Amino acid sequence: GTSPSVAAASSTQFRIAFRANTGNLYQYDSVNGATNLSQGMAVGTSPSITRLAGGGYVIAFQANTGNLHYYDSAGGHALTLGMKAGTSPSIAASSSGGFRIAFQANNGNLYQYDSVTGSATNLNQGMMTGTSPGIAATSSGYVIAFQANNGNLYYYDSSGSHTTSQGMAVGTSPSIAGSSGGWKIAFQANNSNLYVFDTTSGAVGLQQGMKPGTSPAITG
Repeated sequence: GTSPSVAAASSTQFRIAFRANTGNLYQYDSVNGATNLSQGMAVGTSPSITRLAGGGYVIAFQANTGNLHYYDSAGGHALTLGMKAGTSPSIAASSSGGFRIAFQANNGNLYQYDSVTGSATNLNQGMMTGTSPGIAATSSGYVIAFQANNGNLYYYDSSGSHTTSQGMAVGTSPSIAGSSGGWKIAFQANNSNLYVFDTTSGAVGLQQGMKPGTSPAITG
């Protein structure tokens, strides 16, 4: 019930973060192979990895304490921010430096952690139980996609919260990717098909049926 996350350093180098069958966080490096990072993860949760603008990687995950943690070249960092059981964080790095983590807190609201300020912000957006947000860095900041507690796909940016009026399948989470031309969100709609929401053209059904309880991934 868990999934890996991958980030590329170049056309030939990449790193994968995953929850191993021991319950620990591991990373697989295309150069050095797999490493046990000796960080216990919560059952049924998945890590998220991003590459920093200055080099190196950061992995966000829900620890087996139920709190949000991240792991970088200096080791593990406990943020003592409670997360909703069974949900996973999403991390993105800015080209100007720093990173942000989006997560569902244990009060059911969407939060974001900013590495520059070292603090977390309650965005006051209720999330559907058992779902996780996705975050992407854009040319103007960050955008977070999430399934709201009304079952619809929403996104949150510097101007606040926006509904797309697109119903999502129960227990699924969106994935978002930014690019120079904007950003796109991939999600499983409430008709069980794969959809993409585009900032320019809106939502498009790709006529691809998805398994219940699964979520897509997208990259820019």
